[in-house]
Amino acid sequence: MNMFNNKCRTSFVKPGYLKKAKQANPRLYDIGCYNDNLALMLSKDSDEGIQNVNTIITGVVLCKQKIANPTWYGHVEPIVKNTIKQNFDLVISRINLGLHMFLKRLNEEMVDDLRYFNSLESEVDSLTSQLETQQRQFVNEIDRLSREYFYADHMNAILGVYTELDEVTNLQCDYLELLQRCESLETEHSKSKQMSKNFESVQKHAINLELELQQCKVTCLSK
Repeated sequence: MNMFNNKCRTSFVKPGYLKKAKQANPRLYDIGCYNDNLALMLSKDSDEGIQNVNTIITGVVLCKQKIANPTWYGHVEPIVKNTIKQNFDLVISRINLGLHMFLKRLNEEMVDDLRYFNSLESEVDSLTSQLETQQRQFVNEIDRLSREYFYADHMNAILGVYTELDEVTNLQCDYLELLQRCESLETEHSKSKQMSKNFESVQKHAINLELELQQCKVTCLSK
């Protein structure tokens, strides 16, 4: 790529590019001729330079007018339309048909998806209602169990007191029964002691009688 330096001379980023460009088109890169023509065109005092600049500007304006000319566009437009019709009408028809079928199937799928989403929404609403009902039932059941536990706790405390009282009463009854048995045993023991004393006195009396009987026998034999 060539560039202009501060002395209105061409220069290259790399010198090797200038050498190759000169070999390809020597006349285009005739630096002396190029600089002379450029200086002549850019010179403010040169009528020829001004005329050349005006010629370039006029050519650009004419090109713009030709491009914007409706007659020229009207001549080219049918050719472009015929070319498009001959080469692309069938393809465009196929594309339009495919797009129509795609849109039709897309609409059908959208309808099916909408129905499916509606059914899902209904199912979600139903499940939500069931969960809310179960939650209320669960809360009520917890309240009922709490009341029953509170009542059972108090009843157990009351029954515990009664049970302790019953145990004390039973112990008292057992103590009285044992006391009565002890008294009866003591009475029997007293009776047995009295009987023992009576038996000893009877035994002594029997011994005395036996001795007297023997003495009587001895006396009788001696006579």
